[in-house]
Amino acid sequence: MYDPRYEPKPILPFLQPLYETLVPLSWLIIRCSAGLILFVHGYAKIGHVDAVAASMAKNGISPSLLAAYLVTAVETVGALCIALGLFTRFFAAAAAIDLAVITFHVF
Repeated sequence: MYDPRYEPKPILPFLQPLYETLVPLSWLIIRCSAGLILFVHGYAKIGHVDAVAASMAKNGISPSLLAAYLVTAVETVGALCIALGLFTRFFAAAAAIDLAVITFHVF
């Protein structure tokens, strides 16, 4: 389904060789950035799952301990898998659900 007629034209045409080199790396950069940013948030929860569960219970999420373990797993193991490119669709969907709950239920 790729049609080169619809490829965006570079603003600076003399940079075309650089664009051709960097375009294949773009998804790697996005995946690593998103995974590692999410990992930082999950890593902070590792030793404090009880505090995370208490915060979830205060916000009306139950069962809070199970949810705290799931969120911690998604934000650590899932984030590393996203950064490495392993099971990305599964963990990206899990992270999207996690972030949707944070966005629409907590705030």
